[in-house]
Amino acid sequence: TSIAIANKDSLFFDYNAKKTDKNEIWDTRYVAKVAQTQVVYIKNTDAASVKAINITNLAIQNNSAWVINKYPLTGSVPLNDSLAIKVVADNAGLTIGNIYRDTLLVYTDADFEKAVTLKIPLILSYLNTTGSFESNICAVIDNNDCEIRWNTNGIKNWSVSRSRKQSEINVIENISVNQATAVYKDYDLTDGNWYYRVGHSVNGEMLWSMPVSAMIIQLFDEISLENTLNNTIIPIKLSVSQKSNVKINIFDMSGRNVAVVTDKVYESGIYRISFVAVNSNLANGIYYIKAVIDGKIYTEKATLMR
Repeated sequence: TSIAIANKDSLFFDYNAKKTDKNEIWDTRYVAKVAQTQVVYIKNTDAASVKAINITNLAIQNNSAWVINKYPLTGSVPLNDSLAIKVVADNAGLTIGNIYRDTLLVYTDADFEKAVTLKIPLILSYLNTTGSFESNICAVIDNNDCEIRWNTNGIKNWSVSRSRKQSEINVIENISVNQATAVYKDYDLTDGNWYYRVGHSVNGEMLWSMPVSAMIIQLFDEISLENTLNNTIIPIKLSVSQKSNVKINIFDMSGRNVAVVTDKVYESGIYRISFVAVNSNLANGIYYIKAVIDGKIYTEKATLMR
């Protein structure tokens, strides 16, 4: 083509808060700034022509209200010369925590036989911290797996970080998202606390979400008895590692099944079951609590004294 953008491939309006000193004090005056002006230079690069190229009009593709001015709407660009186009943005009425996008359309008569329209991305970043942003990130744990969800705000390319330290960035995967809510699944994690962040690039700088923690606790199939001051209750703690059929019965010293505590399917997790002995007319004595979890047998001995 005979016309080009001389200095920038996009115009970035930065309304992020800035740290002012080592004590991490945020300069809120920077966030409150209203009007910002960015300049892009349109250059005539047609070496085969001695004619000037004309800018015939400027337009905002999606008519975003935060673009409050653009000028000059018309102008002439001599060969090997440039014309400065200014775009003014205003953050009034916008929501902190969002990134806003539009496109500046520069209409020209370049190439003379076929008009060329330059498209320049406009990005307004109105985040509340430098290097981080609010994304409503959350973590859902399922056994040793973790599912991360966050709002994309229309951003497609993301990086996912997982680390043992809250302040550390450790990218484990880069993903592309086309939905309003992104979902990333992380499998087979080891025990302990993990910190997740998601990030994306704005004008060459990575912005990361605040960290969300995920505590992974290894579960085993087992039962145990908990202490209680109520001698009419047998307190049973049940741990199920994965979705399982669970049967818990109570047997006396002769091996007779004297009570059914539960017989159903349990999801993975830890459960506390209070068996009320008086309702089953159990006499004082020693009993065996037998649990069958997916075919495996676990037993505990209980002494009932009322």
